[in-house]
Amino acid sequence: MARFKTFLLSFLIAALSIVFISGCSTDSPSNNGGGSGTGITPIDLTNNPFSLLGVYQVDLYGIDGEPVNTPTQKSELRVGLNLTTAAGGANAPEVIMLLNFDGQVIPFNTHIIDLSSMQGDLNSFISKTFTDLGAELITGDQYSLYFTLDPAKNTQYQPLIDKNVITSGQYLKLKLTKTKDLQADAGLTTSDDVVDPSLEVQDINFDKTVHKITDKGSFTLGTFFAPVGATSTLTWETDNPQVATVENGVVTILSNGNANITATTANGKTATLQIQGAVLGEISLDKQDLTLYVNKDGSNAQSYKLALSGVAAILGATVNYETNNGETVVSVDQNGKVTAKAVGSDVITVRVNANGVEKTAKCNVKVENFPEGIVFEKFEYGVALGSTIKIQPYLMGTTDYATPVTYSTDKGGIINIDNEGNITTIQTGDVEVTATYSMAGQQYTATCIVSVYTPINIADPSTLVGTYEFVEFTSDSSAAFGIKVYVGTKDESKYSGSVQRMIGEMALGYASGNVNMTTKIQMDSYTLETETSIGDIDPKKEQLALTNYDAIQYAGGGASFGTTGSQQQGIVTQEGDMLLITQSFRKGGSLIGADVTVKTYVRKKSDTVKTLDNTRYFDYKDFAKEQSSNAVVRQLGTGSPAKEPYFSHGVVTYTN
Repeated sequence: MARFKTFLLSFLIAALSIVFISGCSTDSPSNNGGGSGTGITPIDLTNNPFSLLGVYQVDLYGIDGEPVNTPTQKSELRVGLNLTTAAGGANAPEVIMLLNFDGQVIPFNTHIIDLSSMQGDLNSFISKTFTDLGAELITGDQYSLYFTLDPAKNTQYQPLIDKNVITSGQYLKLKLTKTKDLQADAGLTTSDDVVDPSLEVQDINFDKTVHKITDKGSFTLGTFFAPVGATSTLTWETDNPQVATVENGVVTILSNGNANITATTANGKTATLQIQGAVLGEISLDKQDLTLYVNKDGSNAQSYKLALSGVAAILGATVNYETNNGETVVSVDQNGKVTAKAVGSDVITVRVNANGVEKTAKCNVKVENFPEGIVFEKFEYGVALGSTIKIQPYLMGTTDYATPVTYSTDKGGIINIDNEGNITTIQTGDVEVTATYSMAGQQYTATCIVSVYTPINIADPSTLVGTYEFVEFTSDSSAAFGIKVYVGTKDESKYSGSVQRMIGEMALGYASGNVNMTTKIQMDSYTLETETSIGDIDPKKEQLALTNYDAIQYAGGGASFGTTGSQQQGIVTQEGDMLLITQSFRKGGSLIGADVTVKTYVRKKSDTVKTLDNTRYFDYKDFAKEQSSNAVVRQLGTGSPAKEPYFSHGVVTYTN
C-alpha cells in the first residue's frame, strides 16, 4: 500500500507539472509586469499551485512591516521547483528560490517538500507549502502577491541576515508582480533574461551555494548578477581538480571529496560553490537475525539478499561481505546474498570503507534442515460416535508438532475438524484426513484414517464387532515377561525402558452366539533378546505373534464372556471404553512351572473387522543408536508400504 501511495503521489505531481507547462503561453511576455494578454500564467494557489513558479519584479518592500519602500535598483524574486531532478525525485520535490535585491544576489537553501506528511489533496498540500514559505495572493490581482521572508519561520532565509539586508529577529516583506513563468525542473534561469551591459556588476552568486556529491556527472551552474540586467565575463577556477573541474559554468564531478568552484567577474566580484563529499555515517542491515533452510543433502538451499542502508552513494566506497566460518554454514556474495549450505550458525559481517573511514554491520544467521516431512502419531485413529478427539502431525525427526496446519477430508458427513485438529463426530464411517503444513516455501502433507465407530457395550454383542488397538499389555509373573508394556494411550507415567516399540491390534467378530477374536502383536524389546521367540521372526528382535483364539461362546446380557483353560481363550470384561482380556495359564511343566496371568487392554477403533495376517508392521531398526525421538520411531522402515495410513500403531516412548 505504501508503494502504491508513493507511485500515486509521483504521478499526481508529474501530472500537475504537465498541466502547468501546458497552461503557459509561448508568447513572449512583457518585461514591465504581468497582466491579461501577456502570456503569463495567472497565479492560482488553490487550483494550480504550480502557477506560482516564475520570476517576480520587486515593486515594494518593507522590513518588519508592510511593503512601502521602493528598491533603489531593479530587483526580483525567482521561485522554481525541482521534481525529477530533486535529491528525492518526485517523492521529495525541492522548492528553489533566489532574491536579487538592491545590488545583492541571495540564493536560499533548498526547501524539500515532505510528501509523507501530506494531508488532503495534493493541490491543497502544495498550496499550503508555498503559503508556509510566505506566499500570499493579493486580492483581485492574478499576477501579484506578497512574499514574506522570515528567517524565524523558515531557516533557508538566513542569508538575508548574513548579507545584512535585515538583522536577526526581523523579516522582509515583498510586494511582487509576476513577469515570467518558470517551468518545473527548469531551474531559475530563462532564455529571455534582459541584459544591460551599461550596468556595473555589484554582486554575483550561483543558484545554489552547496553541492553534495552523490555520483559522477556534470551539471551547469546558474549564475546571477546584481543589479538585475548586469553582466560580465567570468573566470572559472577549482581548488581541487581531482574532485571537480569547471568550464564555462559546467561542473564535472570526478571523485568523492571536497572542492570549491569559484567564478570571478571582470571587476573582481566572486561567487563560490562548495562541493561536499559524502561522509560515511552509521550503516545497518535490514535483518540482525536470519534463519535459512536447506535439505540434509545440501539441495534446495534457501537464500536471502540482505539490504544495506545508511550508506550514501559515495564515489570510491568499497563494500565487502564476509562470513565468520569460512562459508561452511552459509555463503555470501558481494551483493549481500546469503545462501544456506549446512546446519549451524554463522555471522555475516558487511564492511564499508570510504575515505579512510570503516563502518560495519552484522547479521546472525542460523541454518536448519527442512523437515523430511510430517507424520501423524497414528496412521489410523478411532473415535466413538458422540465423542471428540484431537489429532496433530509431528515434524518428522522431532517431537515438535507441525503448526500451523490446515486439514481437509476426502468426504463429508462423518466428522467435522477445525484447524486445531479438534474432531467432532457426525455419523459412523471412515474418512481420510490430510494435514498440510507450509514452511519456508515448502509444503508437506500427512494423511491418516479417522474411523467413527459405535461405542462398545458388553451387554450388546453387536457393538463389540470391529477392530481394536492395544492399550496395555501386562503380566503378573516374571516367568512370562515381568514387564508392563504401554502402547501409549493409557498411562504414560508407567512407560517401560525395556520396549522400544510395540504395535498391537485385535479383530473381534460375532456370529451365531460366538465371539471370534484374532490378535496380532509386534514389538522391539531389549528384555526379549534373551527370551525364546514368541513369534515367527528373529527371536531377539521384532517379535511377532498372531493368535487366533478359539471361538468364545457369548452368554449374553452379562458383564463378561469367555472361558479359561488354554492360552487361546480368555475372559473378556469391559472397563470404561476398553475391553480387558484376561488369560491365565501355566508356563512350563505341570509340576515345575509358574502360573501366569496376562492382561490385555484394547480400545475399539473401527466398526470394520480387519483381517490380521503375518505381515510385519515394521522392519527391524536399532532405534537405540538413533535420535531418541518419537517422530523418528514412527517412520516406516525399508520394505514397509509407503502409503499412510496402511498400519495402525501406538508407539512406546521410553526412558532408561
